[in-house]
Amino acid sequence: MPDYAYKAVNQKGRVVRGVMAAANPEELYAKLTAVGCYPTWHGVRRGAAPFLRRKVRRRDLLTFTVHLATVLSSGAPILMGLQDLAAQTEEQHFREVVEDLYRNVEAGISLSQAMREHPEAFPEIYVSLVAAGETTGKLDQCLADLTRYLEWQEELSANIRQATIYPLMVFWAVTGLVALIFTVVLPKFLVIFEKSRVELPLPTRLVIAVSRFMAESWPLLLGGLAGGYLFLRLLRSVPRGRELYDRVKLALPVFGALNRKIILSRFAHTLASLYASGVNVLQALELIEKTGDNRVFELALRDVRLRVQEGRSMTDALKETGVFPPLFLRMVGVGEESGRLDHALEKLSTFYDREVPVTVKKVFGIMEPLIIVFLGGVVGTVAMSIFFPLYRLMQVTGG
Repeated sequence: MPDYAYKAVNQKGRVVRGVMAAANPEELYAKLTAVGCYPTWHGVRRGAAPFLRRKVRRRDLLTFTVHLATVLSSGAPILMGLQDLAAQTEEQHFREVVEDLYRNVEAGISLSQAMREHPEAFPEIYVSLVAAGETTGKLDQCLADLTRYLEWQEELSANIRQATIYPLMVFWAVTGLVALIFTVVLPKFLVIFEKSRVELPLPTRLVIAVSRFMAESWPLLLGGLAGGYLFLRLLRSVPRGRELYDRVKLALPVFGALNRKIILSRFAHTLASLYASGVNVLQALELIEKTGDNRVFELALRDVRLRVQEGRSMTDALKETGVFPPLFLRMVGVGEESGRLDHALEKLSTFYDREVPVTVKKVFGIMEPLIIVFLGGVVGTVAMSIFFPLYRLMQVTGG
């Protein structure tokens, strides 16, 4: 669907400009006249293809949400807030997005509809919450809920980054050291061993074989790594392949539990925000299903939505999927029985807010000694494989 730049006259007789997505000019005219604007000019906007559009950083989106929520809660008009944001936004692409929001809202288009024209900046869940706030007249409250939701996402990402920095540094250091030993150090000793014609023990022969393979076949190794990466990308692009990949992620010994808790935490946070903002349960489940990052849970949520649509309780529907833990089911059940599902989901969110960072630290805390033990094992094996032949060589020379 192309983007059209347009000029139109609104109901106050003012000329407004903007950009809107439409299948054809007729649909563009219909959309504009529906909001009381009479188009005088249009043209296809030349810009980057959708897959080349730059994603807006979550931090910029958070700043935008906080500022707009503050403006609305103070009673100032939304146009003033958008105008101030456009002037204060430093990132050029996002500033252009905010300016386009201002033009469209000034033309009489709702804020949520204007946001739908920029999917690279505003996720579908974000737009749905804004639309719910416009419908209920509580846009400032919905933006406050979105602020808490984005702050939680930013905090979770920061915790994961902080926990992974040291293990990743150690991992790459170990990888570099092993590559150096097998491609540079061992070949030099190999020359000495070949000249001496000393009988080499089995561990030394194995280490030398690995060293020769890495030194002579490093293009093959790099090609294999690149091929493996491309295969995983291709696998994830196919629905059945993505489902298999995500099932394996959930079944991993240590990381599986962490992945599951992060997914449950996101589900609880998102559903709580949508439900509290006035989005009905079926629509909320559909939105979460579309924006999920794990195929197993997406399929489970689809089944839950269909069962709830048939009149089943959410607790029973969640239980039948077999992917939600007992604690999650109990809390949702209590929320349904008491009529305070949003409160129960907030309690679940609070629980996972504490649980996820602890699990992240625990998982990567386990990785550190494992990496160090692996490094010690590799270095020790290589050292012994060199020491034994040298010791025999010294004995022969001394003899």
